[in-house]
Amino acid sequence: EYVTVTLEKQKVELDDNLDRDIVGYYSKNGIVTISNAKFINNKVEQETSGKYSYGGALYVIGGLTIKDSSFTNNSAYGVTSNAVHGGAVCHQDGALSIDNSIFDGNKVINPTNKDGISNDSYGAAIYSGGAGDVTIENSTFMNQDGGRAIYIKAGDGSSKTATFRNNMFLNNKRGSIQAENSNTTLNFEDRNEFKDNVDTTGVIAETLFNKGTTNFKSGSETIFSGNQLDIKNNGTINIENGADVILGDGGMVGKGTVNVAGNLSGKVFVLESDTAKTANSMVLNEGAIWNVTDDSVVSGIVSNGNVTIDGVDGNSLTVNNTITEKGKYAITHNSGTLTIKNLTIEDVIKEYNKQPANDNGLVYASVLYSNNDGKIYIEDSFIQNNSNTGDCKNYAIIDVTTNMEVKNTEFKNNESSYMGGVLYLHNKEFTITNSTFEGNTAL
Repeated sequence: EYVTVTLEKQKVELDDNLDRDIVGYYSKNGIVTISNAKFINNKVEQETSGKYSYGGALYVIGGLTIKDSSFTNNSAYGVTSNAVHGGAVCHQDGALSIDNSIFDGNKVINPTNKDGISNDSYGAAIYSGGAGDVTIENSTFMNQDGGRAIYIKAGDGSSKTATFRNNMFLNNKRGSIQAENSNTTLNFEDRNEFKDNVDTTGVIAETLFNKGTTNFKSGSETIFSGNQLDIKNNGTINIENGADVILGDGGMVGKGTVNVAGNLSGKVFVLESDTAKTANSMVLNEGAIWNVTDDSVVSGIVSNGNVTIDGVDGNSLTVNNTITEKGKYAITHNSGTLTIKNLTIEDVIKEYNKQPANDNGLVYASVLYSNNDGKIYIEDSFIQNNSNTGDCKNYAIIDVTTNMEVKNTEFKNNESSYMGGVLYLHNKEFTITNSTFEGNTAL
């Protein structure tokens, strides 16, 4: 039987030392509305293995609406690795809507002793699992601890979409939002800001951790500043035409795909601790502008349509590992006009040796490959220390059957093991002005 519960202008506050499995308020298969309420110092604690610690202030299975409310210093404690969900709110299987509310100082703690903090705790402010979509708008999440402030996970066999509008995420010590699985989608609309999300205990605070699909919607602005790590992407990110994503010094890491049709400013890189050197694959679609504001590392770039890659003031771009596939390049230009400016492309290494069967031994390019009716502009750039070598006919580092114009660019110390140390140009129009070629070799 479904019930409807409304809490309005209520203050729920319990002794911080009270130990219970469910604390604050619990509802199952109902519709709960929270309005103008305060939840302060509530705590749920799992005393023994086999019990659960869900929702320091609220545990709701079903529909939940929260508006004009605050959740302060609520917590969930546990003793096993998978049973601590939601320092303030644990929500399952139903629509969740939050508007104009504040979450401050909530935490999830799941240590072997209660003085430590575990990486396996989920949702310092909010855990939302199972089926049902989530909308969070006009709200502030600050000073959460022990896990990312918001943890979204679709249930098995279901999908889940969380939409964020006009929110601030500030000083959340383990990061702010996590999309846990492939059937979870995050949508960012209007304006959202992530600021000063930093962990001081030696663990990297991943401000936004995407394992599903994250969409930065057209017309939206998402700003990251002062964070330890802005985005970890192990899924798919879509930056739609008309969307602005501005990364700070924290930049983006991961092993997913980033589809850009809007504006992206910031670096994409590899963590020093990542021995596999995993990096995101960038797909730049019609209208995309990537302002490379710091030295960046990718697994590769595909350019479709009219695209700009701007190194801003000479920042560098390279790939994460030696290229060993015949048809792989740092940049693949498929169509439209590709403009590369103010960019240093360096240390792209391709090593390909002839395979025993069905291999004609022709290996084209390492840095840039193009074979279409579009155009490439390279200007005010520096292309150095790149190579395309092996025991095949390894042609140049740039191979184009496309109209190309090069201005004010220096090519230095590049190498191929066959024709054209730098450029191999096919039957199109090429213009090269005010550019320098120095120390390049074709062996």
